[in-house]
This record gives sequence, structure tokens and C-alpha cells, in this order.
Amino acid sequence: MHRGAERSWKLREHRRGAPDDADGPLPPTPWCGWGVSTPRRPNATAGAGFRQRNPPASGVERGVSAPPRILLSGYYGFGNLGDEAILESLVGEILHQSPEARLRVLTADPDRARELGLEPIPRKSPLPILRALMDSDLLVSGGGGLVQDSTGPGSVLYYLGLVALARGLGCQAMLFCQGWGPLRTPTGRRLARLLAPLASLATFRDEQSCRDFQALAPRVPVRLTADPALLLQAPPPARMTTILQEEGLAGSPEDGGPLVAVAIRPWPGAPLEALAQALESFCQVTGARVLFLPFQPDRDTEPSRELAARLGPRARIAAPRSPRETLGLLARADLVVAMRLHALILAASLGLPHLGLSYDPKVERFCTRAGGMHLPLQGLPAEEISGALQDLWQDRSSRQAGIKERADTMRDDARRAVSGALTLARTREVQAALPVLDGDQGYPVDP
Repeated sequence: MHRGAERSWKLREHRRGAPDDADGPLPPTPWCGWGVSTPRRPNATAGAGFRQRNPPASGVERGVSAPPRILLSGYYGFGNLGDEAILESLVGEILHQSPEARLRVLTADPDRARELGLEPIPRKSPLPILRALMDSDLLVSGGGGLVQDSTGPGSVLYYLGLVALARGLGCQAMLFCQGWGPLRTPTGRRLARLLAPLASLATFRDEQSCRDFQALAPRVPVRLTADPALLLQAPPPARMTTILQEEGLAGSPEDGGPLVAVAIRPWPGAPLEALAQALESFCQVTGARVLFLPFQPDRDTEPSRELAARLGPRARIAAPRSPRETLGLLARADLVVAMRLHALILAASLGLPHLGLSYDPKVERFCTRAGGMHLPLQGLPAEEISGALQDLWQDRSSRQAGIKERADTMRDDARRAVSGALTLARTREVQAALPVLDGDQGYPVDP
């Protein structure tokens, strides 16, 4: 695809009429039978014509200076570093572009939300959610891979149910920089087909997600953007000096050979033995050291320990860190090997050569877009992993240049996604947000 086309994916609008989370359903949506039918606005997209309460006033109606009111929804508060990186990056960029914005978040960790300056809303408490939506201009759903049924259809019903609830209460709802699917169960697909068309606007982090979504909701405007975690920034140098000392990495980057950062997760059929053999071989040839980064410590620490024990003194496991601190640790690495998508995303943001062990289509999709390497997880032999590591190491200079260029493009896409969300919150007009998302170039692309 032409680079300009990738910068601003604009799917033709047809005019035809885990995370691992598995959440339970919300209560029946209150728009069923409430109020009276409201006329379709000139810019209305699918989902705007059903029964709803009188919509809250837009920022324009409340006054030009009225701050945008945004409710954030995602897999937040469960200790998954990737999702927390999304939240931290998203909040940082929103406040950078609009310091006056009023932000709330649906979360399982209210203390962490307050640390970020957010008003926490219990993510499964119906009345607080209703109140928050009634007092919001926009529901931002994502990023992350929220709408999937790998753990059952509960996640589909929860996240798209929130979209339906928001639209019924007169609040705009944007699917934000998500990865769509996989949807493998008949129930999950039926729910998605029913609820996806209610979104006001949809942006996704990969092309296939754009296509899959538009097949279900052809009237909803769709754009290709990028994961907001690409916007994350490391802590100040003084703080990183302390962290590197704590992790035994305070010497010169050249000391002790290359540093390989590894982020693995428990997964059926994960080739841990093959990975251990490949890392052993790479360490013997290059003198490399290995740093394991548990992105979800309660799940990732045990397999990390198994591999670290196999590798001996050249391997260590990093202490649980914040997203920004983890980014700072990754900046010290030379190569990244990961089964965690956001380890690969953060690696790309730093221009690091990376190898994705693909347990889910999202890993392959991101590595392809970012210029990294990927290998299928099932039946993966040690020799193939070793060969990939050697290729990454030998071609690291040329790969770094290409990855940095692609990461810069994706960062621009992520910033435009935030700008588009803020425009939608301020104006409540989808047509006002689309030119912002498209930037200076908008290329129609047939799905």
C-alpha cells in the first residue's frame, strides 16, 4: 500500500441501508421504550435514529469554552501492562491537545485512575455508568482488542453494549484504535452484527480489522489509525538511572553483549522448550544477556522463571514496572522477542528489531505493519527461532531505520485519532471529525 494511503486509510462509505476480558452483560438498555423518537441529524450515522432520551448539549451548545466530557472504556485496572500503556498514552495525548478536557474511566482499579488524574467509574456498576454516560459528550471505547470472543461472547456484549447504551442516551460513541475480533462463536458474531452499526465512528489499528468491521457495519465511517501506546514516553533520565541500577543494567550498553528483551505468556502449545534452546544458542554465539519482562505479572512470571532458570546467570526477570518504566527498560535492549502484542508495539516505538511469536492474528498484523518479523506459534522449531534471531541481529541497522520510519507514521496516525475524538466530543458531529482523522491526505480504498 502507498505510504500515504496507510497514513490515512479511508474506506469507501457504502450508502446501503484479552484483552482476555470476558465481561458479563449490562442491564437492559434504558433507551428501549424511553422518550420519543428523535429526528435524524443531518450527519447521523447508523444507530442515531432509534429511541433515545434528549441528548446532552454539545460543547458548542454549552458554550465554545466548555471542556469536552469523555468517558474512557477498555480493559483497564486488571494489571495488564499493555492495556495500562494504552490508557496512560491516551490520557497523556488528550490532555496535551486539550488540557481542559474532563475525563472519566471505567476501571477495576480506581486508585490507579486517580493517579492519572481521572475520575474512576466502577466498570460493572450500572447506575454510575448511566450517570457518567448521561454527563458525557463521547464514549471512547478502546484501544485494545476488546471485541473478541476467544473467552466467550461476554466481552462482545459488554463493550458493544456500552456503545449501544451511549447512543441510546444521546452520547456519541467511538470505537478507538481497536483491533477487531477474532469472532469465532455464532453468538459473538450475531451480537457484533446487531450492535456494531450503532457506533458513531470507528478507528482501527490494522487494515484487516477495518475490513472485518465494515463488513458488519458498512454505514459507520471507518479509518485506519494506530495503537495509542506508540505515544508512550519513558520516565525522566534520573528515574531511569535508578531503575537500571535496580535491574543490574547500569553499565554501558555495550557491556556483556547484546541485550534481548523477552515477553512471554502462558498459552496452549507455546514452544517454551524451543524458545529456550534458541535463546541459549544465541547467547553462546553472541554473548547476549536476556531480560524477561512480565507484561501481566500474575500470569507471565511463572513461564518467565522457567526460561530464566534454563538460561542461567545470563538471564534475569525484571520487577513489575509501570508502562513508562517498562518502555525505559526496553530502550536499553537490542532485540525484542515477544508473545505480548504491546511488548512489540513499545519495541517498534523505539525503533527496535522485534520478533513476534504469533498466537493471535493481531501479532502478525502489527509486525507486518511495523516492519518486524513474526513466526507462527504452533509447532515452532528451535532452529527457526534461532535463524530469526540471527537475521534480526545481523541486519539490525537497516531494520532499525525502517521500523523508526513506520513508527513515526503510526504515531502521527494515533495523534490524529485523538484529535478526531476531541473534535467529535466538542462538536458531536461525525462529519466534523472525519477531516481531522484524514489529515492533509485522504485516500479512498476499496475494502
